[in-house]
Amino acid sequence: MSLRVVFFGTSSSYSLVPLHKIAATHRVVAIVESGKRHCHASHLSAPEKLVETIYTFAGQPSLWGYARRYHLPYYYFCSGHETALAAFLKTLTPDVGCIASFNQLLPKSIFQIPRLGMINFHPSLLPKYRGPNVWFWLYHEMELESGATIHFIDEKEDHGDILKQDAFSIPLGMPPQELLRQTIKLGSQMLPAALTELENGTAQPVPQPQISYPQRGRYLRTGEQLFPWREWEIENAYHFLAGVYPWYQAFNGQYGLPGYLPWKAISYQKQPLPNAGKIRVDRHGVYFAHHQGKVRLQLSISKARFTFWCILAAMLIITWLLRLSTQFR
Repeated sequence: MSLRVVFFGTSSSYSLVPLHKIAATHRVVAIVESGKRHCHASHLSAPEKLVETIYTFAGQPSLWGYARRYHLPYYYFCSGHETALAAFLKTLTPDVGCIASFNQLLPKSIFQIPRLGMINFHPSLLPKYRGPNVWFWLYHEMELESGATIHFIDEKEDHGDILKQDAFSIPLGMPPQELLRQTIKLGSQMLPAALTELENGTAQPVPQPQISYPQRGRYLRTGEQLFPWREWEIENAYHFLAGVYPWYQAFNGQYGLPGYLPWKAISYQKQPLPNAGKIRVDRHGVYFAHHQGKVRLQLSISKARFTFWCILAAMLIITWLLRLSTQFR
């Protein structure tokens, strides 16, 4: 006997990898995707479906594509549509809800619908770094250990009792893709195990420690300056620049590099440098001049993103050519 699971997430590997693991041992009965911030419709628009189709074709994560492939009910949730979502869930009679990445807090009227409640996969060692943007702050705060937590959800953010938690070390300069991979792997192992314990009645939830951490895993503010290199050791500057480039561009016009390009740190060399705080070039390439040495930089362009934009451009060109050809018939 397996649990009837409603899965809540986003179109990302953080959601799709644990979803596949859950589906191997339990019955996923529906998908609820977290809509973009400030969205209004409770369904994908035609252009959004086109983008999701391209993502699926390119092998990129898509919850809408997963629901179509396995013929599952799909709900695109936007804030303000809680009553409609509750009605949708009640028709499914779920045993439990599983969350892996959801950018909106769910009210009690939603998370109490499943018979066993709802559980969440959070990418930190709770109660540290509650919030939606854990990855950036792990690097900013020079954390050399992180992990994953499976916990019940309640009315507060990332606050419910812990079902599973495990940790791993973060080596200096760990690439963000590797941090993400290890976190997803850990969470994807613990989520099905937590579900099995809930099903068997052997789960032993533990309240989160009543410890207040000053840094929340919050979103960044526009124009916020978060690279205090003058106060940091070169190791901290290197670790930060090696990890945060997918979410934060530390270099803007004031350092001599355009801020829209994803520069990442690949190594560092300790040697006192005059005129620190500038981007320089030597025979080995580009580096950031820290007062304790050189932090080597390299452009980072995702192959997946490059492939997506190539496919999208090709489809737009084909559409344009087809329309053009009909004008000459």
